[in-house]
Amino acid sequence: MGRRGPAPKPTAIKILEGNPGKQKLNHNEPKPPTIIAIPKPPSRLLKDAKAEWRRLAPALIAMGVLTDVDLAAFAEMCQNYAYYLITDKKILDLGDRGVYAMQTTTTGYVQQHPLLSLRRQYYDQWRKGLADFGLTPATRSRMIVGDMDGTRVGIPDDPMELLLSGGWKNE
Repeated sequence: MGRRGPAPKPTAIKILEGNPGKQKLNHNEPKPPTIIAIPKPPSRLLKDAKAEWRRLAPALIAMGVLTDVDLAAFAEMCQNYAYYLITDKKILDLGDRGVYAMQTTTTGYVQQHPLLSLRRQYYDQWRKGLADFGLTPATRSRMIVGDMDGTRVGIPDDPMELLLSGGWKNE
């Protein structure tokens, strides 16, 4: 039986979000060295996956989220994006039937075209990868830009502005 509950977030993401649950941060979490230069995408990646790599890697490095040990997961996320684009194009190539993409089996049963299931699977995997790296609108909206030690940059001086920006702390 697997572990229960949602997968824990990396401490770097919790810090960027301002530790909304106010849980104790794991200061003993392994901290692989962050990457300084954008690494070259693996040669096995598809063309669109390499483009996604080059598009997202600079932001992840700037956020301090992408490290050497994360490169395989990052590559897989980019590859799923490329697979998603391929299946989406194949569905669009079906023409007017592409919107519904229904097909009749040899037994006469009408079913959804398998490409729609594949497209959804690749999208879900890509989106989960984005969330893992803090790149979805929901995860990004919870992030607070600041130093990695948890201090925040640009904290408003006005208490009401601080409250409205979601940064009120009862100290």
